[in-house]
Amino acid sequence: MTLSALADATGIKIKFIPYKSGSEVKAAVLGGEVDVYFDKLISAVSYIQNEKVRPIVVLHDERVTQIEELKDTPTTVEKGIDLTIGSWRGFAVKKDTPAEVKQYLIDKMKAVYETDEYKEFAKQNLADIREGFLGPDDFKKEWEEQYQIFDKIAQKTGLKK
Repeated sequence: MTLSALADATGIKIKFIPYKSGSEVKAAVLGGEVDVYFDKLISAVSYIQNEKVRPIVVLHDERVTQIEELKDTPTTVEKGIDLTIGSWRGFAVKKDTPAEVKQYLIDKMKAVYETDEYKEFAKQNLADIREGFLGPDDFKKEWEEQYQIFDKIAQKTGLKK
């Protein structure tokens, strides 16, 4: 979906070749079966560092300077492409969850997010490139914005009518 969004934003034509796993995709690119592949940074960084693949663009608004091999890789924003989709995770609860339970969970998640242990985990797993913790209102807004992007792409690609 993200690659389709990038193709839509840039006007490039892509041929999607389905593979059963990320490992198969990596084998295909390393073996020369495909010319370009799209991956999460955490999954591609070792291939980039070992010069098995060359990064072309990062879907972000700022250069990724935490990784030496990416410091010179342009971002989509630098290239004039208004697309900065990235990996994110979130928590959701049922609609009728009591307010005090929601607040308890929010407080606990924020407390964990602020620990040195989590910060080190995030750094090691490249989960600290974007701001990581959003409160409920900001998270809902982000979720809805991302949904709109993917809904549009799903309709254009025929995954949704």
